[in-house]
Amino acid sequence: MRAFMAGLLVSCGGDGTDTDGPGTGTDTDASPDTTVADVSVDIVAADGGTVVIGDATLEVPPGALAADTKIIASILTAASLPEAASIQGDGYDFGPDGLQFLVSATLSIDAGVAALADGVLVVSQLDAAASAWVDLATTTTGTVVSAPVDHFTTFAERSAEEPGDGTCPFTPCVGDVVANYTLASRCDPSPENPYDEDCPASTIEAAHEVEGGFNVLANGYFDHYTTETITTTIVLPAECSPYLYIEACTDANGDGFECAGNVAESCTCTKIEGPTQTFGTGTWEVYSYVLALDDLMDSAPPIDHDYCRTGDALQLKETNGTISTYTPN
Repeated sequence: MRAFMAGLLVSCGGDGTDTDGPGTGTDTDASPDTTVADVSVDIVAADGGTVVIGDATLEVPPGALAADTKIIASILTAASLPEAASIQGDGYDFGPDGLQFLVSATLSIDAGVAALADGVLVVSQLDAAASAWVDLATTTTGTVVSAPVDHFTTFAERSAEEPGDGTCPFTPCVGDVVANYTLASRCDPSPENPYDEDCPASTIEAAHEVEGGFNVLANGYFDHYTTETITTTIVLPAECSPYLYIEACTDANGDGFECAGNVAESCTCTKIEGPTQTFGTGTWEVYSYVLALDDLMDSAPPIDHDYCRTGDALQLKETNGTISTYTPN
């Protein structure tokens, strides 16, 4: 019989570890050949609780479980998992296998790695059918990486490549959206580069300064306001000049851009838009991973936003790929 790991921490639910075995609902993902430790704990659905195993901490909020549940956690060796070289520390398997949360839980892993010279650290979940990892929307605090999880499978902290396609990382999850929020940050997809076809060496970057709020009321109404200034910068290296037919950087002025520099070296073109203000009010509803907003000040039909609500943030994904992160007031 495999040894159970000491030091299981349980809060707000159950009476501690189950030292007789994993009990009912045993997870079938783990195998005796790859599992080096097990713990299990009874979680009271109404109270939630915390399970700690190895370097991993699972926080289950109250109401996240449909019923009182025995949670089983196993440590898996990295060598037993796909893409073992990318895994920082061990893998962690949680059961009952496939359990779905009503409100997303939070998994944090501390493998003692603060940063990578090449790439980023993420919490990933294993798609067992495809034998492939799915990277989750991850926040990093020191050496701890955290991500919302909506079902049980195998998880690990992994090294991943920096997103290079100009998109914003996001993983939808469920949770109670009712609160008053402040806009904390916004990730916008990379804008289209008008010079990309004629000069692929050119680069474009947009910096967004935003502030605002979003209030989601229990009566089914919401209101929001945003103030935003966008500064877009295009850099045209010297090799672009012949293809763009410019003899001076100012020849590239246009469409709101003002360009300066030396064509023999590079031209920098800048456009500032804003500040612009938007506001609205309307009704909202949630289904699955979608927060539908019907703005009564706009004649357009309701807009569906993928969302993720964790204990410290609400993320909304807009139809253009923008990810807005709000924190409760």
